[in-house]
Amino acid sequence: MSSPNVRRSAICLLAATLLISGCGFKPIAADDGPGALAKKPSINRLSVESEDPRFVYHLRRRISQSVNIGIVGAPNLRAATSISRTGLAISSDDSITRVTLRTATRYRLETSEKAEITAGIAQSTTSLNATTSQFATEISERDAVRRLADETADRLVNIIRLHSAD
Repeated sequence: MSSPNVRRSAICLLAATLLISGCGFKPIAADDGPGALAKKPSINRLSVESEDPRFVYHLRRRISQSVNIGIVGAPNLRAATSISRTGLAISSDDSITRVTLRTATRYRLETSEKAEITAGIAQSTTSLNATTSQFATEISERDAVRRLADETADRLVNIIRLHSAD
């Protein structure tokens, strides 16, 4: 094959690729393609209780990214979370410089007729630095709560996936 033919083939291949990607073509198995609904597990309702509304927000957001919610006939997920805070490192002037956050989430996956599929407790732990700046400590705590919610949500999604394969 001569050099002009190789160049012509490469240009045609590049043009075809750009044309297909420019028209909005998505493979059926793409994350947001037509086959995405079938790949994700489904639940009908998600009920979350916690004393921290930020935790509830992040937990619901993370679960809804991985699970189809509102599918009639799919199981319901109920979760109730408690968050505890413990000072880890205490300096010589009695100020806490390291805090551990722990969650215990009681969950129940049930059919639409309220029959239990599975139930248990998902636990997560993270920690944060407490500084002399109250603003910096508050931002660190918000990030720690988000990490806790994400970890808990990932555990719950795995449980949903495990039991949706049945």
